[in-house]
Amino acid sequence: PPPTLRPGSWWLCRVAFLRCLGGIYATAFLVALHQNTALLGDEGLLPASSHMSQLRGNLRVGSDSTLADAWPAFMRAPGLLWFAAPGEEEAALTTFALAGLALSLPLLLRGSSNTPVLVGLWLLYHSISAVGQRWYSFGWESQLLETGNPRTHTCRSACSQRRLRAGRLLGHIPLAAARA
Repeated sequence: PPPTLRPGSWWLCRVAFLRCLGGIYATAFLVALHQNTALLGDEGLLPASSHMSQLRGNLRVGSDSTLADAWPAFMRAPGLLWFAAPGEEEAALTTFALAGLALSLPLLLRGSSNTPVLVGLWLLYHSISAVGQRWYSFGWESQLLETGNPRTHTCRSACSQRRLRAGRLLGHIPLAAARA
């Protein structure tokens, strides 16, 4: 049976907020998808590959770095481009924009989400914004990141109370393993 809603709950506010957040994320990723090649692509105005090359030099990360080398750099300057091969930044940015668009559309349409999806949206957009240089420093980009980050911690899990009481998460992952 569907869950009962108690009077005075905030379910409608949560649904409206998450739909708006999904719409803003969808717009942001759609804009990134259409503009990143001209702005941050290999032949763009401020190539992300040049920016990442400079960051690699500043943080002393080699161009043939392994995951073990990329992780400390990620901790100092967060962004998923650390895990992309040098020279593949343009393709990675397009992939981030497509993945973000794919994750944000259900949020927009359903008005509900879970923490991993919201963390994924935030990390994908942060990864684009972090190498956006002057194109991603106008204010609304950082406002989206500031608005999206706290939501990752306050969103209810997609798990039902029945599954939580049974000690199972998402039907197949033990709750203890999910916390590890």
